[in-house]
Amino acid sequence: MSSTAVFTKASPLDALQNWLPKLVLAPSMLIVLVGFYGYILWTFLLSFTNSSFMPSYKWVGLLQYERLWNNDRWWVASKNLLVFGGLFITISLAIGVLLAVLLDQRIRREGFIRTVYLYPMALSMIVTGTAWKWLLNPGLGIDKMLRDWGWEGFRFDWLVDPDRVVYCLVIAAVWQASGFVMALFLAHIAIKAFDLVAAMTAGGPGYASDLPAMFMYTHTFTRGQMGLGAASAILMLGAVMAIVVPYLYSELRNKRHD
Repeated sequence: MSSTAVFTKASPLDALQNWLPKLVLAPSMLIVLVGFYGYILWTFLLSFTNSSFMPSYKWVGLLQYERLWNNDRWWVASKNLLVFGGLFITISLAIGVLLAVLLDQRIRREGFIRTVYLYPMALSMIVTGTAWKWLLNPGLGIDKMLRDWGWEGFRFDWLVDPDRVVYCLVIAAVWQASGFVMALFLAHIAIKAFDLVAAMTAGGPGYASDLPAMFMYTHTFTRGQMGLGAASAILMLGAVMAIVVPYLYSELRNKRHD
């Protein structure tokens, strides 16, 4: 007894259907590989060189990381990140949960509260920083308005106080992000909040309100210290990975057990 096998040759249309999804995704994958992972690797390599305004590939080992360790401005920026990130996340979570509970109770004026609750997130941090810079300006904003109303002894000059200016960043960021109650997402915003600082304080007075992202930008693009900026970027990446990797590991492990 013999059997015959019937082989059907795939048509060009079938082959095109099989390859079309891969062809469509290929440019995006290439962009991600080169524009994201490629530049992370390039930045990592630059952090071990003496690059200034232009990339240089003269190997200097851990010199840039030693310079960071001995750089007072970097430690001010790191301390500010702890203060800003901690208060930002804690207060945003508290206000976000409170507003979510109020909305869940079907209170009166729910539509108004929902608008106030969500509207700030439609704004960019540049707009938020610029608006709050005006509001907290001692000569223009809340401080001047209350003194014009008769509160002569009122003073709110935190924006020009090196010891308190970082709390102005917290106020503006909390106002914008209270609608988000996901701590992980908020911690990414705290680390990369360059645009808020650039618009509101530019890191000043002096560098009292610097955050690591502002430190990296300043030293890379205005001070001609690309190697030092690359080293600070790698440390920022390490901080993000320290948050993200345990979270992803926990999520994947939980899914594996389900």
